[in-house]
Amino acid sequence: MSEMVIFLVDLALVVVACVIDLIAASGAGRLAAGVDAVVTGAGLLVLPPLAWEAARTDNAFLGLYLIGLLAVLLGAALAVTALLRLRGGTDPGRVLAIGGGTGLGAALLALAWLLVRGPGAWATGSGQFGLDVVAVAVVLGAAAHLAASRLAPGPQTAA
Repeated sequence: MSEMVIFLVDLALVVVACVIDLIAASGAGRLAAGVDAVVTGAGLLVLPPLAWEAARTDNAFLGLYLIGLLAVLLGAALAVTALLRLRGGTDPGRVLAIGGGTGLGAALLALAWLLVRGPGAWATGSGQFGLDVVAVAVVLGAAAHLAASRLAPGPQTAA
């Protein structure tokens, strides 16, 4: 696959995952996915240029930054909608703790994988364009959504 096709697949993974989370009925799960997307996206924007010289000089990293920005924006929308739905809930503190905690945990694991993979996954000519990094981040976000949904079920999570 060409790097452009891989980049488009990366973008599609992020958008589809966020749209599914937005449609899902769980407030805690939506909050977890939102926190995960915001923290992971911010990490994609900040960590590579701090950690790798190539991220400051190789134009291929511009796609990574676009994916990070998109994740932050969509994650913020998820988190805000989840927080707005907490007002009428029976235990908003529980939803906040579980949703925020699972989302943060998933994001930290995704960013650890980014750092372990290093700049080679994104470099020009790599033929990868970080597909595994984005796929792992999306899977971890989905796992956080599911875990939070199961740990904090109830009427406060209704869509």
